[in-house]
Amino acid sequence: MKYSVAIEKGDERHAYGVIVPDLPGCFSAGDTFEQALDNAQEAIELHIEALLDSGEPLPMPRPLDAHVRNKDYARMVWAFVDVPVEALDDSVERVNLSLPRRVLRRIDAEAGRRGRTRSSYMAEAALACADESERHSTAHRDATESVTDSYGRTNPTRTAGERTPSPGRGDTRRKSK
Repeated sequence: MKYSVAIEKGDERHAYGVIVPDLPGCFSAGDTFEQALDNAQEAIELHIEALLDSGEPLPMPRPLDAHVRNKDYARMVWAFVDVPVEALDDSVERVNLSLPRRVLRRIDAEAGRRGRTRSSYMAEAALACADESERHSTAHRDATESVTDSYGRTNPTRTAGERTPSPGRGDTRRKSK
């Protein structure tokens, strides 16, 4: 599935800023055009995953013409980011796990205390672990980055795919020297 992305050109002081109009709050940036597109791919996939995990509907991509006519995106360059269909697949798949019985008893006991099935508890625990790992690596990477708007104001760092209000034109990641 292809999503249109609006890219604000960077310069020596500002990175290339990326907005995904069909996914409100989804944005990214990169020091080069190519890096901005790569980061947009990750932002879109994380944004979609957050929507699916929270049970929210997934907005479908609209035709590029619907965005090009929008004056908010005047003078921006357009590109497409192809999201693999498997990133959108929320269907249930049966898997076979081998676990020691003592571990399985602990999992079943905790799932029961929480009123969950074994499968839903294990899926929830695995996602929580993956989210924690992502937060840890993102926090380390973003510790040296800040977001600046077109007026030079510094805002708190946001991670790729974080669901916040659309930054509007001019928000880019500051290049480190």
